[in-house]
Amino acid sequence: MTDEKHTIPPRDHKLGEGNTAEVFAWGEGRILKLWHSGYSRQASQHEAIVGRTIHQLGIPSPEVIELVQLEERYGIVYSYVPGVALKTWLLTVPQRLDTAARWLSRLHAQIHNHTADNTLPSHRGRTRDRIMAVSELSISDRERLMHILNALPDGYQVCHGDFHPDNVLVEGSHAIIIDWSDASAGPPEADVTRTLLLVEGADVPLKLRDAFNRAYIDEYQRQRALEVKLILRWYPILAAARLAENLERLPGERQRLQTIVNKVLLRHV
Repeated sequence: MTDEKHTIPPRDHKLGEGNTAEVFAWGEGRILKLWHSGYSRQASQHEAIVGRTIHQLGIPSPEVIELVQLEERYGIVYSYVPGVALKTWLLTVPQRLDTAARWLSRLHAQIHNHTADNTLPSHRGRTRDRIMAVSELSISDRERLMHILNALPDGYQVCHGDFHPDNVLVEGSHAIIIDWSDASAGPPEADVTRTLLLVEGADVPLKLRDAFNRAYIDEYQRQRALEVKLILRWYPILAAARLAENLERLPGERQRLQTIVNKVLLRHV
């Protein structure tokens, strides 16, 4: 963490905002990801370590430059990446759907071609922790979900953990993958399932979501072997883990996820 004193940038420097952080322009060729109040220094340090690991592997991603503290908030300065989100690129011209889905899929397969090192946390452990933190699940429900999770095969590939069209920036024929805070070491099938789950819950027409996921899976299977049966088994587990997230900006998403989880729990009474 740098000792240099900084102040929070003015609002006209703000480039965007998500559930966990704001993004600001930060001098020439740099941007600042600034966590909302309440996020710890350890969380920013972890993301910086992960970001450096991913960049060094050669996966197209922003370079981590430094960590900063601004008042009581923590942040990471990254190299600036030009471009627009793949989701925006797609929705601007809906006829790009097949191209966008296959582009996303090839990038995802590229990530999964890398074996993770010990700087990345366990996907299984992270998933377990999130399910155990879901208050609307009873103790017995969580125990049954743990039984299902423990029966699934583990893996050691790099997993992004939040891979969807808003986390890919494109310019021309180039793409950069952003937001590696949920990266882990795990099975590619779990990471693919997470992407399918996120696209299904996106605020776009159902017809587009379904067509996107079909093209995405088709292209992924052209790039890498994929055990589709494992995706079906991962679905309720990752739906349950997603219930631990802040879903206020997605009306109906919590209910949709609970329905997925309840269906599998009824089969494992």
